[in-house]
Amino acid sequence: MTHSIADRCRRYFLTTCATIAMVLLGLVWAPWGSAQEADGKIPGLLDTRALQIEAIEAMYVTELQGSNASFKAMEPDKFRALVLTLRVTKPADTPLRLYAADLALHYIYGDNFDVIPCMGLSTFSASQNVDRPMVLADRGYLSAATSGQTQKASVIYLDAFFQGLEAESRDVHLLVARPTGSMLRTTGWTATGTSTPNPAKPSNRRDPAEGMMREAAGVERMPLAWGR
Repeated sequence: MTHSIADRCRRYFLTTCATIAMVLLGLVWAPWGSAQEADGKIPGLLDTRALQIEAIEAMYVTELQGSNASFKAMEPDKFRALVLTLRVTKPADTPLRLYAADLALHYIYGDNFDVIPCMGLSTFSASQNVDRPMVLADRGYLSAATSGQTQKASVIYLDAFFQGLEAESRDVHLLVARPTGSMLRTTGWTATGTSTPNPAKPSNRRDPAEGMMREAAGVERMPLAWGR
């Protein structure tokens, strides 16, 4: 019995030492290591470690004329849209592309809260107090990129558009998508035939009402000129 306990203690000690060594060598998965690895592999990922994004001004609107479509609130006494002015601090002479689908607004209204996606982005500008043309997104397939003066600048501005906020809205928090460290490689799909659903992937079927815009806000759509 004494020999058995000693053997178990020895094995436990060796296993513990091996685990520590593996962690130190980066051989064991850890959230921070996975996220760092994903930062270099995810296409279009915004590296927020080199950026600072601040919401500096908010304006509620019932109408907005974008360069590709127009917005008009259906029930302006209940819901309005929010145009949020963002200040971005970045390394000078560095290009930047910001995707609308990466931005979400978490906000409180009354005793409740909600989460809504960004549905429009303006162009970047090097000055805050200038008119920035707004492009409204159909399904979030929208991005804004620096060029010329805004690429050279270290501080730039743009406006983000969110729909359907209540009159008592307050405490708005802007969130930027970050990787979770999880990646699933799929086999894609073909126009002919059907494929067997991947058991590790949730079903693509949705409630017909899911993903639709709030009844509060309506967008008069015009032909969209940008690609995904």
